[in-house]
Amino acid sequence: VGAGSLLVVNNGCTDDTDAILTAYQDRLPLRVLHQPVVGLALARNTAVEAATGEYIVWTDDDVWPDDGWLSAYVEAFRRFPDAACFGGPVRPWFVGRVPGWLARAWPEVALYYAMRDCGPEPAPILPEYVPFGANLAVRRDVQERHPYDPAFGRRGAALFSGEEFEVLQAILRGGGTGWWVPEAAVRHALPAERLTVRYLRRVIGCQGELGALMEPDRVARRVLNRPLWLWRKAVGAEARYRLYRALLGPEVWVRHLKEASLHWGQVRGYRGGQRP
Repeated sequence: VGAGSLLVVNNGCTDDTDAILTAYQDRLPLRVLHQPVVGLALARNTAVEAATGEYIVWTDDDVWPDDGWLSAYVEAFRRFPDAACFGGPVRPWFVGRVPGWLARAWPEVALYYAMRDCGPEPAPILPEYVPFGANLAVRRDVQERHPYDPAFGRRGAALFSGEEFEVLQAILRGGGTGWWVPEAAVRHALPAERLTVRYLRRVIGCQGELGALMEPDRVARRVLNRPLWLWRKAVGAEARYRLYRALLGPEVWVRHLKEASLHWGQVRGYRGGQRP
């Protein structure tokens, strides 16, 4: 695997991103790309179109790679030349103080903060547990056949995700193989504003909205153009969450918070199988 380029996609930034990148161009093999339409999936597709290497290694702007991150991927490419995709651990980097409730409930919610633990040894990637886009590598010829769907992924302040999940599922269903690379680890920055109940509910609710895109239409009584059965699920889950939060610790009530937030997201996103 030869030397590569560092592709940075400016996805409609309104700050001094371009000036900072210009300052580093004499120190890094840097190529700056622009995708003015805001959306992580669109930004990823812009990078794929410009990439020329044999592999594309993905990360995000709020991630700090460990020493040896890229070299671990290069070694994995050599060890598993037939593999289509690779992934590594994503660990928390708490920038702010961790609230007590979150520390106690962390195993229940780590997924929603994009955490991944692939174990200490290389292992095949299975469809039910795939890498996140903050730490992912895909062979370029495979990636070009599987573009990212703009219906998924972050879009400005909307906390959607899942664009890499759809791609990896398609790769694995199509017969491609993947490997976890434990040594290729990154830390995901979690500032104080993300360590709140409100933020957690937003993230989980957005996942419910995405799931609702695929919910088929059903013959059912409707209230405000949403099925009555969906309203009942959301209201019932919300009542249980508030009851358990008043009576029990976060190890219990966070499970009900997850259920309620997911159902309210489904209520917001329900379109009877009609994708936007």
